[in-house]
Amino acid sequence: MTLVQQKKRVKVAIGHDHGNTETADYVIYAPELPAVGRAQPLQAISLPPGKIVQKTFPSAVAEGSKEELESLRVGTGRMAQSKGEELVISVNGGPEQFVGSLAQRQARQAFTGRGDIHRYESERSLITLLAGLGSLVEEEEIEAWVVTGLPVETFQKGKAIRRGAKDALEGDHRFVLNGGKERHARIHVVMVLMEGAGGLIAQGLDGDEVRQAILDMGGRTTDGVATEGQDPIRHLCGTLARGVEDSKEMLSRFVENDKRYKRALRAEETESLLRTHIRLKAILGLLSQKMYHQPLSDLTPDQFEHVLRMQQTNVARTLAEQLKITEADMRMLAQESLLEKLCLQDLEVRYRTLHARGTEILPMDLYTWTEKSLRSVGKDIASFASQLWRVGESGEVATDNALVLAAGGGTYYYLEDVRELIPEIKPCERPEFANAAGYANFAYSALLEEMGIVV
Repeated sequence: MTLVQQKKRVKVAIGHDHGNTETADYVIYAPELPAVGRAQPLQAISLPPGKIVQKTFPSAVAEGSKEELESLRVGTGRMAQSKGEELVISVNGGPEQFVGSLAQRQARQAFTGRGDIHRYESERSLITLLAGLGSLVEEEEIEAWVVTGLPVETFQKGKAIRRGAKDALEGDHRFVLNGGKERHARIHVVMVLMEGAGGLIAQGLDGDEVRQAILDMGGRTTDGVATEGQDPIRHLCGTLARGVEDSKEMLSRFVENDKRYKRALRAEETESLLRTHIRLKAILGLLSQKMYHQPLSDLTPDQFEHVLRMQQTNVARTLAEQLKITEADMRMLAQESLLEKLCLQDLEVRYRTLHARGTEILPMDLYTWTEKSLRSVGKDIASFASQLWRVGESGEVATDNALVLAAGGGTYYYLEDVRELIPEIKPCERPEFANAAGYANFAYSALLEEMGIVV
């Protein structure tokens, strides 16, 4: 008699923040229950949460074949081997789809649903959820309690679109990730919340009468949410159709309109430039202080060009020795610039090398255009916050709040613009995960209740 080994089912809570540009998934495993029987219900406070894992990836999806891609790679002399971060998924027996950076690189037009109000009700929302869940959770059988979100303006359009967003994810789904074994996910959608609400759940203040607000700066939209406790104040909640994607498109136009280069940038190129820019700007600011004892913004054009040329042409060891830069300087710089970690080697940070018409695009041009594209959108976001949260006729903004938070990946790029109007605004810890973490905590409470644990 042959015994069939039963596959282990794992229970998890997941916050799924499916943005226009980036998808953030935050997973909390169910807690380990005591092996002995119990007469009294278990208290959540007495059980530490299970393992926590998270990741972000571009929201792009495009149809593609893993087998065909690897065959082409062999033809160019590459090993038929996928990169670790690549995501290829087939859902419910459908065709394979490239997800994330792979879709951006390997498709002429990778779909993200930008500008489509029904994108949250489409199969692509499910594809990104299962791609994130499958890459974070190793088990073949997954039961997941999910909370996700909609932009404030979309959320306010009514129950039908929220129901559609829920129905797109709910149910039993089979999927194959990166050519592996077929896996099964049972999805329970606990709630669809407003974007921004997740950040307040995760990092906001307790108290029913505490007024607080959050500015969630995303890929295509920026959401402002103000609450008393967790109760939203309707006229202080709104959406601006501006975000990181606008800066990327503006940057691409700068390069395309320059007579020396005349070529548009691809999505993954603008993404790389913006990510590098925040690190490079922080490093240049440190060098400016060391070389001229002035902030970067106060340098003359000639001084700035000298700082950039010196940084671009010297190795980290030379810069550190000449300017007496220490690891302590780098740790302080990381704290000031929201970057998680910086070490002496980061003194060598460079933009990726880009060419147009056989000519390398100069670092000075890339810095100037990237900075212009960020500040242009940043000023629009600050103006939106001013209009939404202005207090009285004095021009003060959001001063009637106990706490104002900044969330979303746009925090890294636009916080300096918003701070000119709201000096007290506080960035969430790891702002790109703030909403997803709050959603996951909400979903985790529902998971505990299902397990009979008193929350």
